[in-house]
Amino acid sequence: MGSAMYHEGIERYLFLTASMLFEAPNPWGPWVQVANILNYGDDPEWKGGYMPGIITKGAGADFFYFTFAGQSNIIRYNLYVGKIAFELRSEIEAHASANVTVGEALLKVKFWGSCVSSKGENISYRWYFGDGEKSEEQNPIHIYESPTHDSYRAMLTVTDEQGRQGFDIVEITVPFCDLALCNPKTFTSCVSGLQVRYYELTTRFGENMTDFSILFEFCSDTVSQINYIHTTDYFV
Repeated sequence: MGSAMYHEGIERYLFLTASMLFEAPNPWGPWVQVANILNYGDDPEWKGGYMPGIITKGAGADFFYFTFAGQSNIIRYNLYVGKIAFELRSEIEAHASANVTVGEALLKVKFWGSCVSSKGENISYRWYFGDGEKSEEQNPIHIYESPTHDSYRAMLTVTDEQGRQGFDIVEITVPFCDLALCNPKTFTSCVSGLQVRYYELTTRFGENMTDFSILFEFCSDTVSQINYIHTTDYFV
C-alpha cells in the first residue's frame, strides 16, 4: 500500500508507505528512502496503520499532509491525519524577502530574491508561493487571491552554474475569508452545523448497503459535530 505525488515546492516525486517516505527526480526513479516515519514522535497513534494517503491539496512549499487508517477494535476504524515537513539543506546561501507579509485576501506581494554566497554569474531563481503558483523571475509579484490556509510559506530556490542550490522561505499570512461576508447575495441565510438524516437499514454490518434513495428517513437534524457510536440498529 502506498501513495504518491509530485511536490511542486521541492520539485520531487514522493512515495509514502505505511512506514517509509521515498523521493525521486522522476516517476521512474531512482527512488531513495529519505525517512522512516515510524522513528518520529512519541509513539504516535497511527503506528501500525495502513492505507497511507498523501493529501496533494494544501501541500506547502516544504511540507504536506497525509492520512493513515487504523483499526482500534473489530468494528471501529480511525482515520489519522499527520504532517511531514522537509529539512531543506542549502549548499549556497539564498535570501528571500517581501514588501508585505500580512494582509487580507487579494494580497499583492512583491518578492525579492538574491544569492549571496556564490560568485557565479548564471544564477537561476525559482519561487514557489505556497498556493500552487510559481515563478522563475528573480523579483516577482504575486497575488494571494482565495486563501485556503491562514499562512503560506513562499520558498525561493536559487541554483548556481555548478548546480548547487540554496533555499529561503518567507511566511505570508492571509486570514481566512468569511464566505457569508464575501458573497452576501449568495449566502442569505446560513445555519451553523451539518445536516444529517437517519435511515433504517435492511442490511447488517459488512454486507452490501441498500440504495439510500429507497430507504425510509425516520429522522433529520442539524448537528455541530459528528461523533456517533456504532450500534446494531442503524448507521448515520
